[in-house]
Amino acid sequence: MGLFDPGSIFGKKNGPFEEKYSNGQLKTKGTLKNRECIGDFESYFQNGQLEVKQYFKAEMVLHGPYERYFENGKLHQKGIFKDGVLNGYYERYHENHLLREKGTFRNGELHGLYEVYRDNGELWMKGVSHMGKRCGDWIEDGRPKSYPPCS
Repeated sequence: MGLFDPGSIFGKKNGPFEEKYSNGQLKTKGTLKNRECIGDFESYFQNGQLEVKQYFKAEMVLHGPYERYFENGKLHQKGIFKDGVLNGYYERYHENHLLREKGTFRNGELHGLYEVYRDNGELWMKGVSHMGKRCGDWIEDGRPKSYPPCS
């Protein structure tokens, strides 16, 4: 579907809005303030399944819980944003709904334990990051790898 263009809502400046596909299914809904999304925003696939659920602060800045779904309705990714960057827990799933990756972010940087799994559920990568830098002992592609200690 791509990114939402608030200018596509027929020049509307303020207030709640809904946009629909040509087949009548809901495409997007939210609230505009000065032609920018603010508050809760949802977009949908043409089949009616929820695609994205998110919250915008002023000036289209993501803030708070974020969820994205596959077209079949299963969760694709979820996380927490603060002032437009990931800040908190994050998960992403394979289309078969097995966990693909999970970790914690601080100010947009990977910070803490991080794990990545193959689509069969097998662990592929695991380790700790400190403000975006790998540190300590990791497993990468099934092999141990060491980085400088975490500070």
